[in-house]
Amino acid sequence: MGRSYRRTRRNRDPATSREKSRPSRPGSPESAATFLAFAAAHNASATLRDDIAIAVSEACANVVMHAYASDPHPGSLTVEGYQSNGHLIVIVIDEGSGLVARSDSPGTGLGLSLMQRLTQRLEITDHSPAGTRVLMRFALTA
Repeated sequence: MGRSYRRTRRNRDPATSREKSRPSRPGSPESAATFLAFAAAHNASATLRDDIAIAVSEACANVVMHAYASDPHPGSLTVEGYQSNGHLIVIVIDEGSGLVARSDSPGTGLGLSLMQRLTQRLEITDHSPAGTRVLMRFALTA
């Protein structure tokens, strides 16, 4: 299966949580650069790395904007990646409210369709016990 990549960011109130308190910056340059280096190490082209960066950033932005919208102490955001059978698989997981339609959504509503266009496969499922799991598959060869 090859090497894999996993990065979790947590943003919990230190007074009420056992987890480390650390700012949640899912789109931070250091996490993006690390993941794109992982993609490059698996021979992802520059164009594919751009597509991956946009799709993963959009998935992470959805977590920030939607998953914890009503939560005063947002939970974790996990990004995992691995290579399998000529594909780079990226999974974004949150522990938020799940995929729920919102009439007050601050976004433009284009994020999911953009992610669909940039990936070879996009799966959005419930993550037990709470939250959403977004799996994106990218072909490493055309």
